[in-house]
Amino acid sequence: MYLKKHFEALGFSDFLLRVCLNFAFEVKIERFCGLLQYIFECIAKAMDEKITKNRAQKTRF
Repeated sequence: MYLKKHFEALGFSDFLLRVCLNFAFEVKIERFCGLLQYIFECIAKAMDEKITKNRAQKTRF
């Protein structure tokens, strides 16, 4: 499952995933999934930038 992979990568539990999915079924699923995907993309981008920055700092020394 696409969302489960991202939740696990960020260290979130299955319980949190179930809570979010239950919420998604109460609202329009497309809007929620689009918003959740956008949030994950922003988090992934920030994590990638941080990792790249850390690697650059390590290679300087």
